Amino acid sequence: MGTIEQLEDFTRFTKLTLEKEGRELPLDAIFDRWHEEAFRDEDLARIQASVNDYDNGERGRPLNEFLAEFDAKQAAEDSK
Repeated sequence: MGTIEQLEDFTRFTKLTLEKEGRELPLDAIFDRWHEEAFRDEDLARIQASVNDYDNGERGRPLNEFLAEFDAKQAAEDSK
């Protein structure tokens, strides 16, 4: 879904939510609900892919290893 389509979908969702529940809901609460609904299928697919990876023996790598590599990349970028 492109940005324009997401904005249109969010606008529709916001109007319906406010009509049903009242006009005093905070925008961030409406956004959180919309995001949860709009991306539920994608989130579930990502979770299932992770479960499949785990079932196939993928265990990732230690956090300290990842952070050391990340920090080295950041330092290299910062020195440019």
